[in-house]
Amino acid sequence: GFFREFAQAEAFVGNATGSAALLDLADSMSDAMNQYLWCQNTSGYCDSFLYPQTNDVGDDNQNNNGDHFVTQWDGEETPTPYHDFMDYDANLMACAHGIPNDNYNNNDDTNNDDGGARANRIMARIDAGQCRPSATFVSERYYGPDDTTDGNTGDSWCAMGRIAWFDALSRKRYGDSDSFTNKILLPLQSQLLSTTWMHERVACDGSQQLNRTAMYFEYPSMVSMLLYRIKYGIELNIGINGSTNLNFKPFTTDTFSYHVNNMDIEYSPNYFNLHLQRMDSSSSSSSSVSSPSSVDTENSKPIQYVTNGNINLENVCFLHLSPVTPDSSFIVTSSLTAYGDGNQTITSNSDGELDFTSPIVNGQIEVTVSLV
Repeated sequence: GFFREFAQAEAFVGNATGSAALLDLADSMSDAMNQYLWCQNTSGYCDSFLYPQTNDVGDDNQNNNGDHFVTQWDGEETPTPYHDFMDYDANLMACAHGIPNDNYNNNDDTNNDDGGARANRIMARIDAGQCRPSATFVSERYYGPDDTTDGNTGDSWCAMGRIAWFDALSRKRYGDSDSFTNKILLPLQSQLLSTTWMHERVACDGSQQLNRTAMYFEYPSMVSMLLYRIKYGIELNIGINGSTNLNFKPFTTDTFSYHVNNMDIEYSPNYFNLHLQRMDSSSSSSSSVSSPSSVDTENSKPIQYVTNGNINLENVCFLHLSPVTPDSSFIVTSSLTAYGDGNQTITSNSDGELDFTSPIVNGQIEVTVSLV
């Protein structure tokens, strides 16, 4: 998963060859994980086995068996047994990036989506663990002194904000809204609101570990990210071609209001309003957003969406909304119409997705979308 993100970065800076190599590496690693690291011993473990171990470790085309990836294997040329701590951390990273796949076929390298079946079994195993209240623990088994570098067991029996993040990404990817809300977001949100600051780590029962660093930034930051990126689904991306892309894909709710810093959002399936001012040296230092009438029309050039047949990416933002009312017409209006195309009428698709553009003027985006 991370290599695919690195591939996007390489493509952005024009390294197409490097990007393709990283994508090939990511695919190979994903295939190898499903083939060699999958434990088919449902509710059990797969350690002390040497490869190959039929029906215990490795996919072996035994679909629908097992519920997690093992922790470590040094390769078939090294006579080292598997180690299996049922790592929640690593298994959730795999789920967040869509790696688990029952339909992996190690004969012809053909992969067909299994509809999340393998990932859902991983998450069900994690949810049944004794430390589920922690949102989210390191592993099912304890890492002792003999299992760690120099015997350092400092983070062997605790929960971390990082793991909660990958847990949340996994729940959103596979549509598990109930677990995201009740097992991850609400427990952490409740802790944060009750103490304002939080300790660095959380215990198996969900309480803060008082012997860990006090007033630590990790969990407060994580709660903010869970709201901003997962629940409200706000994503700002820079496209490979340099375009500005804003995606709004709320999860667990289809209606929300968000007013933080220089971003104001009203979202519902039938109505959307965005008021955004970029904060930089050329923008107002005030937290309030400039009104359209304050745009410097004398010194600003009118928006040109197309120049010599090419979209002028500096002056346009590409927006995506999901969900909205499906198969419906929406009017898209920018109050900066003097610089753009004026009103647009856009139709959502059958999946409730809506894509459109909005002008950017002096770092400002102001757009309203209304159901016809």
